[in-house]
Amino acid sequence: LLISKMHGSAIQGHSHLLNITPDVAIDGRRLWGGAIGWWGAENQEESYVSKTIQKSWFRCLTYLHDVDNGNFDPEVFSMKRVKKLYA
Repeated sequence: LLISKMHGSAIQGHSHLLNITPDVAIDGRRLWGGAIGWWGAENQEESYVSKTIQKSWFRCLTYLHDVDNGNFDPEVFSMKRVKKLYA
C-alpha cells in the first residue's frame, strides 16, 4: 500500500506491526514499503487497545543497511535478540 501510494520506497514507524515488502519499479529500481515495528518493554501494556491486538505487535529494532536511492538491506533485531547481544 505504501509503495503504490508513494510510487517509491516508504518506511513508517509507530504502527506497532512489522511488515516489510519489496517491489520493483517499472524502471527496474528496487522499492520497499513497510511498517518497522515498535520498541517497548516486554511487559508493557497499553490501555487504549485490547490485549488481543497487542499480541500482534512486534517489538523490534529495524536497521536499514546500505540505503541508496530507495533501496536498502533490512535487518530486524527482535527484543529477545537485542537483549541477548547487549544485556
